[in-house]
Amino acid sequence: MRGMNTKLAFVLVLFALLSSLLLMRLYPIEVKAPNSHRVHNLDTALNYTTIQEAINDVATSNGHTIFVEEGIYYEHVVVGKSLSLVGENQYSTIIDGNGTDTVVHVTADSVTIRRFSIKNGSIGIHIDNSSGSLISENSIIDNYGDAVLIDYSTNCNVYSNVVGNNTDRGILVTETQNFIISGNTVYGSKEMYGINANSSTNGLIARNNVYENAFDGIGIVSSSICTVVANNVNDNPLYGIYIDESSDSFIYHNNIVNNSIQAAVTNSTIHWDDGIEGNYWSDYNGTDADQNGIGDSPYNIFEGGGLYADSLPLMGRFSGFKTSFDYQVNIISNSSVSNFGFYLVNSSYAALTFNVRGEIGSQGFCRLRIPKVLINGSYNVRFDGIIVTYPQVRELQPSNETFEYLYINYAHSDHVIEISGTTTIPELSPLTMIVFLMVATLFAIMIYRRKPPFVHLKN
Repeated sequence: MRGMNTKLAFVLVLFALLSSLLLMRLYPIEVKAPNSHRVHNLDTALNYTTIQEAINDVATSNGHTIFVEEGIYYEHVVVGKSLSLVGENQYSTIIDGNGTDTVVHVTADSVTIRRFSIKNGSIGIHIDNSSGSLISENSIIDNYGDAVLIDYSTNCNVYSNVVGNNTDRGILVTETQNFIISGNTVYGSKEMYGINANSSTNGLIARNNVYENAFDGIGIVSSSICTVVANNVNDNPLYGIYIDESSDSFIYHNNIVNNSIQAAVTNSTIHWDDGIEGNYWSDYNGTDADQNGIGDSPYNIFEGGGLYADSLPLMGRFSGFKTSFDYQVNIISNSSVSNFGFYLVNSSYAALTFNVRGEIGSQGFCRLRIPKVLINGSYNVRFDGIIVTYPQVRELQPSNETFEYLYINYAHSDHVIEISGTTTIPELSPLTMIVFLMVATLFAIMIYRRKPPFVHLKN
């Protein structure tokens, strides 16, 4: 026992030392410097007065990271190298086009633009003939043309940006393949639309909030093999979703709410469900006699001379919750859902919990899809701490070896729902966690040792 304690103490001391070394690498050294030197190449430790100067320097090579301190930069930046441009703060590191031209023009492959406010140009960011580029965590606002334009490109990702109050288009992808537009908030396009894919193929438009754009919220035009999933599309004064001359695309799990025309389709082949569930439509007035969270009759979509239909319309809004184990639980509910959590009770037992709220006196329901890797065997459902069974809880027919589908009904008020059962996710012991953290720390140090320390110049 004494030998084991000695080994554990040694492991803990070693981990503490390694963590200290890593923190020395991660945290910048602050020194005073002239106000003009606010742009830094983290790989060469060279400092610059403008972003373009840092990019153009012969010492700046593909793969380098340019870090930009807070402040306003009146520039038109052209990125012709495979670089990462990283701002200190999404809202206070500002690249201002001063009312002219494209603010950031990317012409190289594998470029990252992250944590900037990009404004006051004809185009905010233009990804031009690029492969593998990323636009992430930016605020792209108040441009008098398009906020984001991606054309003639492949494998590009627009993720977690705020795109608002631009005159023309929010995010336009054209003549592009294998693209992802996800987790963005796109609003207030004054004369055109929110998110559109034109003449493009194999795209994913997912988990975006798109609202109050002058034309359509999300559009697919002359494109194919696109998936539009888990978006909130609301209060667009013309179309919520607009499809024209497109094929082999899937639109499901979207919340389509209070648009003047919820959806319109012309000359296209579109699937409005994934074979099990469709979309939530705020003006759907069908019934759910079998109480499974899916409407009994289709939601019809205008198509010029005929009708398309969502055959599996949802009776409540769709929400997807990612657990810390990277598995997602889907909830369809006419309640307000909050405080979602999933945790391991022990090595073989787990629980997920969430709150529901609705107008007192009305009936509420939840339709859940739970990955069986999270809760895979016998389970209990607790409603406000009390175990409930059939008929308040029912297993639904789509349940299979991969997913458990449940339907829970209740009278609305404020409630807590807990679902617990056996799991196949292993619980990590404290010693295993220590070893894991040691390995991660060593790996991080190996990576950071390849780069010289960053000297952070403060005004």
